[in-house]
Amino acid sequence: MSSIANNTSTIKPSQPSIIVPVARKGVTQEQARAVFAELFGDKHIRNVVVDERRSTKTQAYYCRIFVHFTVWPKDKTAQKFRNDLINGETIEVIYDDPWFWKCQAMRPREKNSEEQTERRLELPKPKPITPHTEKAKEEMKAEVEKEQNYLTLAEWEAEKRERKRGLDNYLGKNSTDKTQDSTMDSPTDDNTSETTELCRTMTER
Repeated sequence: MSSIANNTSTIKPSQPSIIVPVARKGVTQEQARAVFAELFGDKHIRNVVVDERRSTKTQAYYCRIFVHFTVWPKDKTAQKFRNDLINGETIEVIYDDPWFWKCQAMRPREKNSEEQTERRLELPKPKPITPHTEKAKEEMKAEVEKEQNYLTLAEWEAEKRERKRGLDNYLGKNSTDKTQDSTMDSPTDDNTSETTELCRTMTER
């Protein structure tokens, strides 16, 4: 198994913390603390956290247990336990015979130079408003207003028919008036005969 560190002297006396990846549902913080306090002494344990979770595969509930130390005990049993964890071993701790928890060392998150800097999501910058885009906005606004005020096709057809009817009435009236005027101005056959006779008499004289 891969080890967490080859030299335990580089690890803080309070490390590593212990993690139990899977424990039965219903384990309380007090129960978990009592088990590890019996192994290492309660004064050496800083905190115990029980985190209830749900499996995405089976949908079953389970718990994770985290044990954090103020400092690891100096006795041989505790130090062997600690060294085995550091070297990547999984250690079984009996909490209710024959039931046990599989304990592992919490591994620190590996960091590299790229992760040291904050990663930011670069969003595209909005385009500046230029005269061209401003003009396009005005044109679009005018089109929308025109669309909103535009008559429906049926209304437009009705209006067109009404205008045509008015125009036809107007043209028909003018045509009638002109016909009447031309009739009044045009001489009748009788008037023409009388005028011709008058001209002949005046010539003979």
